[in-house]
Amino acid sequence: MDVFLPLKGFFNLKNFIKNSYDNMIKNNSLSKEYLIFAVIIVGFTLVTTGLLSYVSFKKNVKENSRILQKEAKNLEVIISESFDYTNQINSHIGQQIAQRGAADLKFILNLFSDASKIKHRNSDLFSWSSFDWVDNKNYQKVNSKLGIRKNPPDMSARQYTTLSPQNPGTLQVSFPTIGNPSGAWVIPAGTGIIDKNQKYLGAIVVGFDIAELTSKVSQKINQKVSFIVLDQDLRIILKSADVDLARDSDFFQNNFNKKIFSEKEGVLTKKITIGQIDFSYHKSFIKYPYIALTGFDRSFLDKQFVALILPRIIEFVCLAAFFLLVLYLFKTKILTLLEVEKLLRKSLEKANAAKDQILFSISHDIKNYIFGIGGLGKIILESKDKSEKLKNEDLKIVETICDQAEELRYFVEDLLDLSQVETGTFALKNLKEADVKALIGAVLMINRKLISDHKAIIKTNIESNLPKFTCDPRRVKQILANLITNAVKYNKPQGEVLVTAKHLQKTNQLYIEIADQGFGMDEEEIKKYFSGHGGAIDKSEVAKFKEIDSHGIGMPIVFGLVELHHGKIEAESQKGVGTKIKLYFDLSGFGQKNNEQIFSQERSTFFNSATAPQNNDVSLKVPQKSNAKNKSILLVEDNPVNIKIAYKALEGKGYRVMHAENGLEALEIIDQENFDLILMDGEMPVMNGYEAARKIREGKVFKNFKNYKTIPIVAFMSCCDEQTLKKALDSGMNDYVEKSISRTKLFEMVEKYCGS
Repeated sequence: MDVFLPLKGFFNLKNFIKNSYDNMIKNNSLSKEYLIFAVIIVGFTLVTTGLLSYVSFKKNVKENSRILQKEAKNLEVIISESFDYTNQINSHIGQQIAQRGAADLKFILNLFSDASKIKHRNSDLFSWSSFDWVDNKNYQKVNSKLGIRKNPPDMSARQYTTLSPQNPGTLQVSFPTIGNPSGAWVIPAGTGIIDKNQKYLGAIVVGFDIAELTSKVSQKINQKVSFIVLDQDLRIILKSADVDLARDSDFFQNNFNKKIFSEKEGVLTKKITIGQIDFSYHKSFIKYPYIALTGFDRSFLDKQFVALILPRIIEFVCLAAFFLLVLYLFKTKILTLLEVEKLLRKSLEKANAAKDQILFSISHDIKNYIFGIGGLGKIILESKDKSEKLKNEDLKIVETICDQAEELRYFVEDLLDLSQVETGTFALKNLKEADVKALIGAVLMINRKLISDHKAIIKTNIESNLPKFTCDPRRVKQILANLITNAVKYNKPQGEVLVTAKHLQKTNQLYIEIADQGFGMDEEEIKKYFSGHGGAIDKSEVAKFKEIDSHGIGMPIVFGLVELHHGKIEAESQKGVGTKIKLYFDLSGFGQKNNEQIFSQERSTFFNSATAPQNNDVSLKVPQKSNAKNKSILLVEDNPVNIKIAYKALEGKGYRVMHAENGLEALEIIDQENFDLILMDGEMPVMNGYEAARKIREGKVFKNFKNYKTIPIVAFMSCCDEQTLKKALDSGMNDYVEKSISRTKLFEMVEKYCGS
């Protein structure tokens, strides 16, 4: 069998290339897919950038809120610190006044002069304009700048004149007003002084210069933060320079309720917008009746947003451009691979076509030789009686030659089947209902010699009343033959092979099991078995007990046939114990017929009607049974051995036979003689059988022959694959019969058209 190894190697190489490139892109939608991928990449990058921007934005909002909170606290600290230190100075001066007495105005003036020096030494902390002494009757008796007042002004309008007697020793602030005598906007604040008898003597008053205090506050807080300080009546005390409101504006009194500042501090539920500034945070002072508002100019927020988002946009553009570039390069690579794939696919198609042609030629020639060897053997054996065959060793050898020739024919058919499995053209023919028990019996009968040679014990367990199974009987027998012969070959000597068949009613399936007591397989070997690489399984253990003769291409065909029958195959095996092969076939029947089955029906219809391809108005009437001696057959065949075999067989049945060695010779003979049937080979020199059949149906070459439309032409072929049969159909032939060592089919076909 080594002569076929190159062909098997060719199948493996072709299968490798096919499987490799079947995994690549095989359609023409690459541009569309590229666009989809590009959109996905851009979308993904955009979403990612958006999420990053959102996270950054939320983080920035949180940071801005933290800054506003911090600066609101800073406002309280800066202002409270200035007020507290001023109150300490006032209290210190007040203690001296209480000890000396409030009547000594000159002494008080000297104290104020010394206190003013403290301001110059701490200019960053203090922002008052002057010191005043306002007596218990609310008259400004002393001013640090003007001295002792001859006509002291009445200060009763100031809030501190009411609050200081009630809360001596603490700084009581008043609503901003024009300072007397500074003429500038100040915050009047007084510290009430009492003597040792708790008698209210008056108040030491300072005027905090609002412009100076605002400047000092602005220098100490974040320059990007805008602020407003309100009193408890929502009147403006301080504001940053960018707040577009007048000092005495009643904006807050008219537009807001004190309730919005009910919390001591926090983010405002609704922003307060003044011009371009959004105030969003507030804080109430602890020691003084003030509320600090902080916010940002929207132009700053816009710039901040742009500064935050612009890098994200640049990142998005860069990332998208990078991914698109990678995708473009990938697309270019794929296009290159596709071009290579197209070239390789074309090469593969050419290689397949060349391989098919080689197989066809080889199988045609080999089958001719097989037909010749087996046919000649049959001629020898048919001339001898049964007793002579049993006694004569030479005749036994001839019988073995015939059997081996038949086995070789099956092997060639397996090669062709394997080629169809690998190219995906394997298909079923002649579907019909079959008796499973009869199929199993036929397989066992055909292989009885193999079973005997291997000393196997065959047992069957076939359920009675099994339903009919719609299948291709020849192919099912092929499945069973492969599995049963494998079970026999790889069984132990005297081992049993049990063939079981039953109906699984729950699933409405036919179940067939072939169980042996052989050498078994491990998990790795089962994987090889099902992947079509059973030949790679180590058979050294089997070889110790028996000789194994197998070409190893049967199982891929079995898998293909089981799949075509919509079945399932499973294996259960244990090393040293044996193997069970399980088959499941649906009994509900096939769904849609595949193309091969449809063609088989079309071919059958054509052959049965015997309609000529160009003249469908005349149909062939198949003759009824008549005397064979009155029937003439033209055998068109170029092989001398095949001629001799067919000639002997037909003459032995009483037919008158003439032969032609090619199509051209056949046309000449047909025009001179009358025939009831033409047996036509396909491949011949000078003119092949297909061309000859076409010319017969046309009738143009004949002078005398008139029956060219209806004479039956039967293809007498070595190869009966679908391509060959379709070629025969298209040429005008009516039917076909395969050259076989068994001549039963030949006789049946001749009888069909000529009668016996």
